Amino acid sequence: MKKHLPIVICVGLLSIAPAAYAGGLPQLDHTWFSNQVLWLLVTFVALYAVISWFVAPTIDGVLTNRASEIATAIQDAEEAKRMAETTRTQFESDGQEARIKAAELMAKVQAENAAEAAEASAKLSTDLARKAEQAEARIEDAKHKALGSIHTATVSLTQTMAEKLLGHSVAEQNVEASVSRLLKPTTKAEAA
Repeated sequence: MKKHLPIVICVGLLSIAPAAYAGGLPQLDHTWFSNQVLWLLVTFVALYAVISWFVAPTIDGVLTNRASEIATAIQDAEEAKRMAETTRTQFESDGQEARIKAAELMAKVQAENAAEAAEASAKLSTDLARKAEQAEARIEDAKHKALGSIHTATVSLTQTMAEKLLGHSVAEQNVEASVSRLLKPTTKAEAA
């Protein structure tokens, strides 16, 4: 029944409406003008009072709060922008200082490394020269020992061969003098 109630009401109003409006539109009937104007004023004043006392202050409060929050947000954003700009400037400054310090440190380390390398090279050269001199001295000593051994062996061999070939013994001084004259050490210029 509840479903059909709006339909029943509409049908009832439509059946009554033609009889009520038989004389024309009631809004244009002069007898009702004063009554319509009165209710228009009452309704206008009532709506004006409700809007001005309840609705407008609420809307005004919302708009004021919104404007205040927007202004606060703008101030916060500007402050954050200033802080970000300050931080960026400080970061760039610190970065530039760090690059300068790094370049100075690199130059210092390179200079230290170059000095250490030069020192190590000089030490190595000195060590190598000393070892070369020692090696030359050992070679010269070995050469003298070898020549002494050869001299002694040559004298002994020559004396033995002369005795066997000649059939008599030869004086050791004569053999040694002959061998010394033949094995006389040559200078480096003569050897070249």
